Amino acid sequence: RDLHSFPTRRSSDLPPAPSQTPTVVFIAQQLRSDEVFLEWLRTMMNDFYVWRIPDECLSKELQSGSGYALHLALKKEDH
Repeated sequence: RDLHSFPTRRSSDLPPAPSQTPTVVFIAQQLRSDEVFLEWLRTMMNDFYVWRIPDECLSKELQSGSGYALHLALKKEDH
């Protein structure tokens, strides 16, 4: 999913905010193999909600077709 679909606290699909600070991860990857990327994504999604940072939020050097992908992840048990 793109970051545009990142839910807000008002979204009905999220539980109430916990008292602890959530774990948030920003990942920048050089894309070399579709298989490696898809395996990383499947593994990451086991424990994290993952959003791709859309092109309009990135410099041209990091947009689609550059060979890089940027993602934001939120640990599922933390929120």
